[in-house]
Amino acid sequence: MVTWGDLPMRFITIAILAMCVAACAGTSQQVLSKLGNKYVGQNVDALVTSFGPPTNTFKMNSGQTS
Repeated sequence: MVTWGDLPMRFITIAILAMCVAACAGTSQQVLSKLGNKYVGQNVDALVTSFGPPTNTFKMNSGQTS
């Protein structure tokens, strides 16, 4: 059973965990600058060689597969 005295400590723990998770996230601009420059203009085989084949595909409205 949780008592009122445990709640502040629980909130502090959740806040610290949230900050740790947020610190690991990269902005889209950071990801684009690291990965985008390496793969823009390259054949898709370069990406597949680095990351492996896709786990799933789907048909787009244009008829192409993504």
